[in-house]
Order: sequence, then C-alpha cells, then structure tokens
Amino acid sequence: MNDPIGDMLTRIRNAQMRGKSTVSTPASKLRAWVLDVLADEGYIRGRCLNSFNTAGCHVRCKCSR
Repeated sequence: MNDPIGDMLTRIRNAQMRGKSTVSTPASKLRAWVLDVLADEGYIRGRCLNSFNTAGCHVRCKCSR
C-alpha cells in the first residue's frame, strides 16, 4: 500500500456511497489524527479502536440515506 491515507478515505467514501454505517480500516497514529479531524469537521460520526486487535479501527459513517 503506497498511500494509506488515500486508501482510508476511499474506503470511507465507498462505504458512504453504499449506505454502510461502519467501515473498518487498519489503524495508525496518523490515520487516527486524520479521522479525528474528519469527525470534528462533521464528515464522519467518529471512530473506535478495535479492543481485541490494535491493528484495526472502525469508522462510523454519516449515512445520507
């Protein structure tokens, strides 16, 4: 994966277009910071780290449907 932030944004965009309420993405500090900004600006509902697997993160999407 050459562009982890672009991949994460594409996952979020695809999930929102499909009407999904959550999407999972690999976790990192940089991604967490970007997700915090997206949540503060109102583009996503929030994020939560996977309690059993620190390598994953669930993003709660804002569904337009």
